[in-house]
Amino acid sequence: MSNQNIDSIMVCLSPSPSNIHVIRVASSMLRNKRDHFYALYISDTKKTLSDSNQQQLDKNIAYAKQLGAEVEIVSSEDIAGEICKFANIYKVNKLVIGKNMNMRFHLFQKPIYQYLLDNIDNINLIIVPVKENRIFNRLNNKSKLTLKSIVTSILILFICTVVGFVFFEMGFHDSNIIMIYLIGVLLIALITSNIICSVVSSIASVILFNFYFTMPILSLSFYDSAYLMTFVIMIIVAFLISTLTNKIQLTAASYANMANISRILLETNQILQKKTI
Repeated sequence: MSNQNIDSIMVCLSPSPSNIHVIRVASSMLRNKRDHFYALYISDTKKTLSDSNQQQLDKNIAYAKQLGAEVEIVSSEDIAGEICKFANIYKVNKLVIGKNMNMRFHLFQKPIYQYLLDNIDNINLIIVPVKENRIFNRLNNKSKLTLKSIVTSILILFICTVVGFVFFEMGFHDSNIIMIYLIGVLLIALITSNIICSVVSSIASVILFNFYFTMPILSLSFYDSAYLMTFVIMIIVAFLISTLTNKIQLTAASYANMANISRILLETNQILQKKTI
């Protein structure tokens, strides 16, 4: 049989439940045992997966392996670019991706399938239409408020205010009290891992400092106009602290997910090797 009759098919993996259907469609295109079947998952380094999405991704990877796919997992911010690169490396002549028909608008950037259509040559792009019954969210629960995170944030700000009163009575400079609130914002970002709590606490810390520690006390007004610049700088620093802390945690979680995926693939390969012996 000549090489011209051998297909090289690659399917793009995702943590979506509908990706099972996309994998199945790609597998059905295999005509004989000599065809090459690849499954590629690109982990976005800017985002991380929730536990439920991670579990679904594990199922999708296992299903692709079950159908005989050689799974490749990489981490990159340029998802479309990586797909093109691996399609060329594997000399793919059929590339299968899913397209969520419920997503009608793509703000700020071109959809992946459109990028692929514009940038791949000599590759047959097969777009499988799918419909998600729910909004597909790859992010962790960092944007979801919980009672625990709210109570934790309030408690930390309360402690910061109490410490601030102690410093205020002892005659410490305002900058020391500001530092206490900034430390509080940092603790909230570290403990809650919630971006909303971090941002709100940044604003709340400025309001609390103004209300309790600037003249007139117990008022949101202030006599010294220099405090206006202090408030601006304080909220900028607090916001930067909270967002950078959450970004670091997000990146760490992303690498943790990649390590977990690699472990699963290694275990799967070991099992397959034992069965073939």
